[in-house]
Amino acid sequence: MKLTSTIFVLVAIISVSIAGAAVSAVPSSNLDKRQNASPEILSNLSYLFGWQMVGAAGTPVELISACNDISTLGHGIWAEMGLFPSSIIVPICGTPEPNATAARINSVRYTTGMFMTLLLSSFTGTDNFNYICTSLNFDLVDQFAIDSQALSKAVCQRAGAPLQPVPATTPPDSKTSPQAVKAAQNMLSVLYANILAAGAYTVEDLSDLCEAAPEHVEGFNEQFLNGELVQEWLCDFTEPITVLDAKAAVVDWTSRYFVAVVESISTVNNWLDWLCKSVNFENMAIVGLDPNYVTDQICADAGGSEKDV
Repeated sequence: MKLTSTIFVLVAIISVSIAGAAVSAVPSSNLDKRQNASPEILSNLSYLFGWQMVGAAGTPVELISACNDISTLGHGIWAEMGLFPSSIIVPICGTPEPNATAARINSVRYTTGMFMTLLLSSFTGTDNFNYICTSLNFDLVDQFAIDSQALSKAVCQRAGAPLQPVPATTPPDSKTSPQAVKAAQNMLSVLYANILAAGAYTVEDLSDLCEAAPEHVEGFNEQFLNGELVQEWLCDFTEPITVLDAKAAVVDWTSRYFVAVVESISTVNNWLDWLCKSVNFENMAIVGLDPNYVTDQICADAGGSEKDV
């Protein structure tokens, strides 16, 4: 069935190519062996996806149409890949008109929820959580559109410690590089491109999404996304994505996003080396990260450190 709502077109724009370069719409290896994302991750993604739609919608009619379409149709393979259409429509059906401000606020809320789940699930032991609690830097966390106060509170509570993150004021030279923030932004954009593509039934649906993307670029630029890259990425889809590929894409790009952020939210000495030695392989697999990618990438970025066994 053809996607009839313009909002699907604009949501589709939530795709993007990494640093402007062409990126495969499907992870390249071991698709059938990837761990599915956990329900908690998929729940946050569903709400976040809905709010992105609200933020990019051009008119109230688009929201009404999307609300009706998703309520009636599903949409595509969203439910089959583990997303919750009933959660996606909560902001869409509950917002009478496009609201970029509300979308940004709630996008931060659900991005924070997703990253918080990933972070808390990737380590074990009070000592590790206490170290993260005392090492997180508010300024750096906030640059990734993540609520530093909420994240720090959750981590410190897990450690059984009072809130003790590095104060929000940091020297200028300790700021996260623009490249790191851009990388995380692009990873999220690719993730949502795959989710949006999973809502398309036919090649014609994908073509419609591509054609309508330019008019919504500016709206996505306001949502911690790069609208121009989103448009480019979306138009690279040539056929509807399969359930297997859609599930694998969520794991793949969530893992890449996690690495981009977790490496850049502290200025303590040897942070990357500590991450390399401390991430928990089994727990990452359970939450839906690719533990091989996460471990290999962090250890490589730490300068060739090896994880303790």
